Amino acid sequence: MKLESLKSETKFTDNRIIVKCTGSYTIQTVTMNVHDARKSKSVKVLNLYYNNRPVADLSELKNNWSLWKRAKSCHLAFNQTELKVEFPIPITACNFMIELDSFYENLQALSLEPLQCPRCSRPVTDKHGICSNCHENAYQCRQCRNINYENLDSFLCNECGYSKYGRFEFNFMAKPSFTFDDMENDEDMKRGLAAIETESENAHRRYQQLLGFKKPLLKIVSSVGENEIDSQQKDSVQQMMVSLPGPACKINRKIALLGVLYGEKCKAAFDSVSKSVQTLQGLRRVLMNYLHQKRADSGVAASRFVVSRSPNNCYGCATTFVTQCLEVLQVLSKHPSSKRQLVAASILTELFENNIHQGPKTARVQARTVLCAFSEGDINAVTELNSLIQKKVMYCLEHHRSMDIALATREELSLLSEVCSLADEFWESRLRVVFQLLFSSIKLGAKHPAISEHVILPCLRIISQACTPPKPDVPDKEPSIGKATTGSQIKDESNSISGSLGGLGSGGKPTPESLDKNWDASQKTQDIQLLSYAEWEKGASYLDFVRRQYKVSQSTKGGSQRTRPQRQDFLALKYALRWKRRTSKTAKNDLSAFELGSWVTELVLSACSQSIRSEMCMLISLLCAQSTSRRFRLLNLLVSLLPATLSAGESAAEYFESLFKDDRFRRCPSVFDCAWMPGHNL
Repeated sequence: MKLESLKSETKFTDNRIIVKCTGSYTIQTVTMNVHDARKSKSVKVLNLYYNNRPVADLSELKNNWSLWKRAKSCHLAFNQTELKVEFPIPITACNFMIELDSFYENLQALSLEPLQCPRCSRPVTDKHGICSNCHENAYQCRQCRNINYENLDSFLCNECGYSKYGRFEFNFMAKPSFTFDDMENDEDMKRGLAAIETESENAHRRYQQLLGFKKPLLKIVSSVGENEIDSQQKDSVQQMMVSLPGPACKINRKIALLGVLYGEKCKAAFDSVSKSVQTLQGLRRVLMNYLHQKRADSGVAASRFVVSRSPNNCYGCATTFVTQCLEVLQVLSKHPSSKRQLVAASILTELFENNIHQGPKTARVQARTVLCAFSEGDINAVTELNSLIQKKVMYCLEHHRSMDIALATREELSLLSEVCSLADEFWESRLRVVFQLLFSSIKLGAKHPAISEHVILPCLRIISQACTPPKPDVPDKEPSIGKATTGSQIKDESNSISGSLGGLGSGGKPTPESLDKNWDASQKTQDIQLLSYAEWEKGASYLDFVRRQYKVSQSTKGGSQRTRPQRQDFLALKYALRWKRRTSKTAKNDLSAFELGSWVTELVLSACSQSIRSEMCMLISLLCAQSTSRRFRLLNLLVSLLPATLSAGESAAEYFESLFKDDRFRRCPSVFDCAWMPGHNL
């Protein structure tokens, strides 16, 4: 709404606009537009002031700065013509003041603008501003002919607010409010009593008008359809008919009169009564608080007499409050002491159960960000959050027939994806939750469309993200002791342990000397994997891997000067490798024994979702690119799935595309001949 629709009285000074509003308003935004701006002088600093005290005359506020509160101070660029001021917390004001504090002055442009006579428009050279032609004063206002003798070159006219440097237009985003500032002294109480008296008289007068409209309205409604109409009603109807648009508009005269009485006059009287009643309630509440505080004893707290605030059920207010609380929590998560206290106070449970599901999308995203911030680097928060996610998703999987699993697990899996992208020392526990959910969902409903699309597919995407190697432009550095490795490195170690260790045992029985040489060479190239997938699945942590790597590195550095405990560790690993070679010789070379084969088959040829098939093929491609031994194992696995493609039909399209698009597969036709054709008598 424009400033003209808010004001009931306006006063001006040479650089201020003081507005008395028609009532109390809650103001959210103020917008200023300058039209026909000159380049010689423009506003540099604009200050906005307000107060919420009803006054009888603006003269009481004109020069009394103690009654004003500054809401905002804005710095403008040179010749800026638009400004929008938003208040994070809306202000409540009965009076508003706009101060143009300082200005930009372009001396060159000012020198090119001579003083002109407002009447004959001729240049005036007289030092007193008197035109030599028509004897008019050139310093008078162009709009109201007022002369400000205290400041002849004022930016605004102190009578009408006209400015020769531009036309200012102010717009407000505001709504009526009926809250008032607390009374502090007897003068405030007198002004409040006067306002109560005025509003009471207005409410009584308007209420009597409404009662007076009741009988005519009943008479007109009851007489609709009759032809007789008295002269007074006829004159009113004729006046109304003149204002109706279009000569062809045909409306019953009684209905037209009914519209005038009820839609215009009754509405205006009712709005005035409602506004007066709400104003009276606010003023009486403030007056009651002041009287209670004044009469209270010194030992009695003044808050005892404060009227409790009515509950606010506004959805927008609640959403804004929650958003600001989430911003505060995100800041507090950066302070270790506050973070520990909030985690102990079950803030994660509160956010998980409420905020990631409720509110607009931005609020849900912010809630997930806060949960990630609290769980980063805190073992207690990680454990609690993993447990919450796993319990919720597992419950949905077990009861997927009686609920919408897409809606029930969407936010939880989005949160799991975000926390798995955190780079801290607890990535293993998060990734373990992903694998557990993946295998459980495959076991419960690998052929169920909802489970496949909304649980299995997000888990596969998280695993693919963890398996993605780092960017090539990042320089590779040797991992120091105790430094956490990436998820792709650990999965590379865990999945290729049997292939890399099995390669050491090929080609007959090695001697202990050759084993020592292989030991030293593998330590240099870091081909020996010290942590298997089975150990990791059973709960082995990254620290176990670091301790084992440290012991082995110490044993290689010592050479012949190994101590007895180090020698024992070396011998334990040596004979473990020998046992691995013997067991691999006796075991059948059957790909069904490959522990990943069962769920890989389910997903690569899944008939439920094309996205799952594409994601699984992409995951296999990522794993093949990271290890040569793993590349051949996965190639054998893919080849073993060829018979299953006969019944898969079009679901095998992604499988064949992944199999033949890579040069590594096309360069190995002998693999197909040896692994597929003899085995299936083709």
